[in-house]
Amino acid sequence: MKTKLKEIMILIVEDEDDQRVRLKYVLESDGYKVDEAHDGEEAVRMLDNRSYDLVITDVKMPGTMDGLDVLRETKKKYENTEVIVVSAYGTVESAVRAMISGAFDYIQKPINMPELRIKIERAINSKEITKRLDAKEVLSSNIKALTEEVNSYRERIVEIQRDAKKLMNILESLGGVVKNMIDRCGK
Repeated sequence: MKTKLKEIMILIVEDEDDQRVRLKYVLESDGYKVDEAHDGEEAVRMLDNRSYDLVITDVKMPGTMDGLDVLRETKKKYENTEVIVVSAYGTVESAVRAMISGAFDYIQKPINMPELRIKIERAINSKEITKRLDAKEVLSSNIKALTEEVNSYRERIVEIQRDAKKLMNILESLGGVVKNMIDRCGK
């Protein structure tokens, strides 16, 4: 179920320049396409212009929007986009809040890159599975609709066959009447 990496778009939301640049460099080196935002407001503006396969967001950032706000906005706009939340102040409570808000996963700073890569791969695989399930649901729905339509046509054909039999009976009766009339005229 490997997806081509060049097709995967990741948005990194991180206020610390060195962290953001490092993450972007590593992920681009891994073959992903990466955009970056330095705060929550910029991230939401970017989400207004395009969808991403994955958003990796820091929790605590300056400005009016933190990482959980970015998570909620992402899920509101693109429910199938996965979000990994990153925090230097990781507590069980903040991880639970992130997961309840719809985060795919949670990772603490300093970021362990092998661990993050595993989480990214799991998130992308989850998204692919969701896409396939959605496609199967659409296909199943289409098949059901077509089956109902075919059954409707079958019912209509049965009605037409009944009507055709009635018409044949009427024509046979008329044929007998016409024959009787011809016979009478000929006498």
